[in-house]
Amino acid sequence: MKVYFGFNDIRQDGMGSEAMALMRSLKKVGVEVQPVHAWKHIDVPGYIEEFHPVFICDEPEDPGTENIIKRMVEYLNSIPENSIFSHFGSFNWACVYPYLRKDIRIVVSVHSISPSSLKIATAYKERVSRFIAISWEVEKKLKNTLPTSMHHKISFITNALNAEDYPEKDYTFSNDPLKVVFFGRIEDVTKGCDKIPEIASILKKRGLNLQWDFYGYFHWGYEKKFYALNKKYNVEDVIAYKGLLQPTEIPAVLRQYDIMIMPSNHEGCPMALIEAMLVGLPCVVSYIHDVTNMMLNPDVEGILCEKNSMSEFADGIERLAKDKALRISMGKAAHNKAVREFSTEIQVKKYIKTFNEACESIDYILPEAKQDLDHFVVPEITKPHILARILPLWFKKILKRYLHN
Repeated sequence: MKVYFGFNDIRQDGMGSEAMALMRSLKKVGVEVQPVHAWKHIDVPGYIEEFHPVFICDEPEDPGTENIIKRMVEYLNSIPENSIFSHFGSFNWACVYPYLRKDIRIVVSVHSISPSSLKIATAYKERVSRFIAISWEVEKKLKNTLPTSMHHKISFITNALNAEDYPEKDYTFSNDPLKVVFFGRIEDVTKGCDKIPEIASILKKRGLNLQWDFYGYFHWGYEKKFYALNKKYNVEDVIAYKGLLQPTEIPAVLRQYDIMIMPSNHEGCPMALIEAMLVGLPCVVSYIHDVTNMMLNPDVEGILCEKNSMSEFADGIERLAKDKALRISMGKAAHNKAVREFSTEIQVKKYIKTFNEACESIDYILPEAKQDLDHFVVPEITKPHILARILPLWFKKILKRYLHN
């Protein structure tokens, strides 16, 4: 079996971590993998040397699907018979479906319940052999979106990491200040980073001595707002940006902290939470229905907060700050849960089963190719949802913060 993964860029974020963890785990059990990138933007050192990706375009920025669709199709149609082509829900890779050879099996991983993600993931749904739902919430939405006759094509496989790469911390804690960490994509639309200065301000006023460090990359132009909010809430002495972490640095850095905070507005199956759980960090996170409440048993493996309640987050952090025994028990319980349920050793078996099912069945229908690739225009069926294309970013933030459960 050989699996070809269609990617665009690879960044130092949850999606990048998941892609690399999956490919490593498949290679470890003898499955051949070949990443294929639409363009050449790789932010992870060593990625090219480890995975030997194919680049459809050597430019570092998106060249436009119309300009490379023919090369994307030509490459995939040159792969061996009965190969698997899998991608994580990118609209440009969905565009190739009508032009692929009949024997190529398509497996789509669905990472979000946003209207755009579901629309793109289910584009040309009759051509897809299997859909992978990475969370309970995604599985439920897929079943509501796809006809009942296609529910057998849905495989539930959460994100996962190699537990051996994330040694459990020794459960010694800093006494003063309390060391709190946020890591990942730094922005306010999905990750809710704009809430953190207010939470820190509440704790500072309560007299809690804490150090709150950020690691990651700024997204959607959030960097200026990051510093402005720290100044507004008078927490410039509390919150600090520490820069990017290489994937191999994350486990050791996380073990230096006392608590991990994740005030997200929306999540698929957050890799940052899995990483923190694996090292035994007690976590205070947003309650996101059928996601975080399924990953953490409240008050046993972590603390769940109403996502727009700054006081609940402050209370959760203060509670852990004052109760070291709780920090230890919660960290250990989280570690055990992550090893038991979010380890690649377990999930890779589910991927292989799904890929085998795709190879063994021909329960798909070829869509009609309605365009000449030399004059290709992205069809409506693979475009993001109309609202995602017309709504301003500030309004999308409101929708994610107040409408998503």
